[in-house]
Amino acid sequence: MTIFLRVREIAEAQGISQRQLFFRSQVDLKTIQKVYRHPTSAVVNTDTLDKLAQALNIDVSMLIVSIPTQPLAFVVEEQLCFYCEKRTEPGDTEQLCSTCRNPINVRETRRLKMHLREARQNNNVASLTLKQWLASLDYFQWRCAYCLEPYVSLDHFVPSCLGGETSKSNCVPSCSACNTNKSKKHPNKLKNFSVDRLNYIRAYLDRSND
Repeated sequence: MTIFLRVREIAEAQGISQRQLFFRSQVDLKTIQKVYRHPTSAVVNTDTLDKLAQALNIDVSMLIVSIPTQPLAFVVEEQLCFYCEKRTEPGDTEQLCSTCRNPINVRETRRLKMHLREARQNNNVASLTLKQWLASLDYFQWRCAYCLEPYVSLDHFVPSCLGGETSKSNCVPSCSACNTNKSKKHPNKLKNFSVDRLNYIRAYLDRSND
């Protein structure tokens, strides 16, 4: 098995640069650069992994993926654009056609794919599309749905650990502070959050079910 470190993938999905990760984790910048460039061959100790996971506000187990080293038999299927569903070049990492490829769509595709993958791994519903996620960002004006500060992450209104879906009826943009304060709490048990904003979010998500 080959070990793949997901530091770059997760950091970019959260909008965190290498330098920001350096300041947050206090891990040597050269080590961070090595992990970014060589995710399958970089050698880091458990203390470094713990610091990186803490800086990214995730469990350390999410940083590591085991990849089979033996070649797998597979059939090449037609690849469709993650946004418009037109044909794209096979093997395109972000799965975006030339028309839909731009820095924002690339960033949000990476973010969304990470959450969809985790939802499937946890046997939760994973149906949110890029078009639906961008529509949610537009609705909340690219700000945190809870406090209107600039958003940095995708938040599950009902936490995924409580069975919350990665779907258009459960996902909203959030800032780091609200995401951290909300944590794994059910929205009905949230304190220090505006009741009006929570009801506003519920109304939007309820309409998404129509």
